[in-house]
Amino acid sequence: MTTKNSNFSPRTDLANEAHELICKRHGKNNDGIEYKSFKSNGIKIEYMYVTNHNGRLLSGKPVGKYVTISIGKIWHSDKQTFEKVCSVVSQEISKFIPASGACLLAALGNRGIVADAVGPFCAQNFIITRHIKKHHPQLFHSFELRETSCIVPDVSGNTGLEAAETIKGIVKNTHPDFVIAVDALASRKLSRLATTIQICDSGISPGSGIANTRAAINRAFLGVPVIAVGIPTVVDAATLAHDIFEQSIKNTDVIVDFEKISRSLISGSGTAFFVAPKETDHIIKDTAKLLAYAINKALNPELMFDEMAEFLM
Repeated sequence: MTTKNSNFSPRTDLANEAHELICKRHGKNNDGIEYKSFKSNGIKIEYMYVTNHNGRLLSGKPVGKYVTISIGKIWHSDKQTFEKVCSVVSQEISKFIPASGACLLAALGNRGIVADAVGPFCAQNFIITRHIKKHHPQLFHSFELRETSCIVPDVSGNTGLEAAETIKGIVKNTHPDFVIAVDALASRKLSRLATTIQICDSGISPGSGIANTRAAINRAFLGVPVIAVGIPTVVDAATLAHDIFEQSIKNTDVIVDFEKISRSLISGSGTAFFVAPKETDHIIKDTAKLLAYAINKALNPELMFDEMAEFLM
């Protein structure tokens, strides 16, 4: 197979996919990018560090640490598998958060679009304690749980406010020690939709999953550490077409201009089309629940999974 030079860049929010593209184009030795992968309890985990400006240019991502966890189709799993995967995810999240201090969960996304509602679904299973500490301090201390609060800021089309603005106002008035921001992401491969979780310390831009990127939510803007956690829920249609063409002619001796073919099929307003998993409602709700339980566990290591439902309203 021969390919003509192309400026077409497959769209992805995942660091491991960015690393795959970097290796494909530039080889494995790249200044500013460090990568390693391993397995924990049978679950694949990939670390990518963007260490300098060159790494930022190569990856398209801010300087920081990125962890990608392959969780599989959790909506098909039994209770034992759910808890095993949840434990691994919580262990990775715990490496990003302070050992103590109050946490604000920023549950980003649009409730009206299921593929963009990872944040709101996650919030439904997140344990909130700040109000108990404020009004019933003795009861709060008896629980031995972390102080937590949650905001579901919705989207600017519904509120007229940027999510970043809303969260900054809450941080200013409630003084959490750190923020965990949860949102939907985009992948370049259908196989990674809702089967992957990404964690990073560089913040997040709400709306990434549906190409409606808004103001960044990060430490520079909020003034406190921001741990971003995301689940890929959509694939950009042009990116999907590009990958299908690449795979279909992989072993043929044909000259192909992927950019021209992709753009000819996905033209004009079509570039805003996205592909989501079948039964998205069920799939994303279950995956977001796993993420919420993993965050609960990372914040409260002594809490058992069976106990979490007792603290949910």
